[in-house]
Amino acid sequence: HDWAADMAGKELRRLTARLKDLERSLSEAQEKHSKVQGWLTDEMQVMSNKISRASDSLERKTRRIHQLTADLEECSSAYIRTLTELSKSQTLSSMSSSPGRGPVDAGGE
Repeated sequence: HDWAADMAGKELRRLTARLKDLERSLSEAQEKHSKVQGWLTDEMQVMSNKISRASDSLERKTRRIHQLTADLEECSSAYIRTLTELSKSQTLSSMSSSPGRGPVDAGGE
């Protein structure tokens, strides 16, 4: 009887010690999990901020490109108008020269 009680007591102590080890391991794992989760949350926030800044920058650059494109179209139109006016003025100038002679030698000979 004493031998069986001793064996049962030893087994109970062994199981109790094992249970405490498991509880400690679980607690450490939960702590690590919590730290990793906190780190991941922080990293996600950092990445979210970077994405937000990049998006804002892209938006500003896109608006700038649209403005530059509009400016370029305006300059192009002005250039074409200038060439058209210049062409008209040269045509009028050559038409007012003597017939059959170019504008350069019209008054020189």
